[in-house]
Amino acid sequence: MPSAKQVKQPFISQTELNKIDRYHRERKKSGAYAPWVTVRQSHTQGRGQILSSHKADHQIHLLSEGELLAFLKLEHEPDVTAIFEQWPLPILETMDIAKHLNVAHPGAYMDRVKHNGKTPAKTMTTDLLAIRRDNAGKNHISPYSFKYEYALSEDEESLRRVRRTRQKIAIEQDFWLAQGAKLEIIHETHICETTVYNLEYLRGFADYPSLIDTTSEIYQQIVSHLQRQFIKHTQSTLARHLSHVARELELAEYHVETVFKHAAYHDQFALHLDQRIERYLPLPFEHIVNPYAYR
Repeated sequence: MPSAKQVKQPFISQTELNKIDRYHRERKKSGAYAPWVTVRQSHTQGRGQILSSHKADHQIHLLSEGELLAFLKLEHEPDVTAIFEQWPLPILETMDIAKHLNVAHPGAYMDRVKHNGKTPAKTMTTDLLAIRRDNAGKNHISPYSFKYEYALSEDEESLRRVRRTRQKIAIEQDFWLAQGAKLEIIHETHICETTVYNLEYLRGFADYPSLIDTTSEIYQQIVSHLQRQFIKHTQSTLARHLSHVARELELAEYHVETVFKHAAYHDQFALHLDQRIERYLPLPFEHIVNPYAYR
């Protein structure tokens, strides 16, 4: 049986190699991570977001609403200690994988005019790379790619587009397998939008890091007083709880709210995160827990 015809690959240009070299030199010089693609460089600027995170030492660049959903979900997981976005994959290795799979490596087709009509290869990236720490204190890498379900559905997209998406995923999967990691594909249906809505509110505790000292007496007093309020007045709104405790402890309300956000984010209050948390509504409790059971 004759072998399949080899797919024509884009070529690796000196321009791309120079860009890669410059990127790594800048990372080494600064000592800090930076995404390969930023929101400003992306063609999806209208849907991109730049945000800070208590699990990253750099500004996070997310190129779609879907990536934001996935990022906020990962950020909340307690064993995730760091997250990197738009992680660049080594182009020589991904090109070898593409040749082995006999699929076309991603290329910068718009740049053909700069290369006498030849298509230059472009560096592939992984959407999110999480660092997880196990119970023994050992770190593991967990790569993630976000894909909207329609992008892999032949009922909603053309067969050609779906096949091409799957080919690019296959290259990425094989790269990470060679690193001893499994690429996880996240769809929007894997994530509860209400939970993400709540996490966006609760993660605001990071705006006031000086107020979050979980060993301090004042932190524990706020949590304890909030807990008593929740038990005594189950139908009171969150705003009433915060206002009452602020007056009781003679603290600024934003201080009390910051501690509430931190404690709730870390599951101290056992809230239903799949039900909306609003200042003007009673809190959606699963059950009332010991305020000192902080993990």
